[in-house]
Amino acid sequence: MNARAPRFLTLRRSLLFFVALTASLSLALTLPFRPAEPNFSEGSIAPVTVKSPVSVPPYPSKTLTRERE
Repeated sequence: MNARAPRFLTLRRSLLFFVALTASLSLALTLPFRPAEPNFSEGSIAPVTVKSPVSVPPYPSKTLTRERE
């Protein structure tokens, strides 16, 4: 019976490693998909105030700049 104890411990460690690996991978893979920003939809009122950056770079073309203005 003493010869089976190391095999049991190896199996137990393997299962424990597998459970820990599965838990950490599932946590790491599901956290990035949680929405951190508010969800905007077209035509609805924004739930937060959205401000533009301080310096907006100009368009490379004068024609595009005039069309945007």
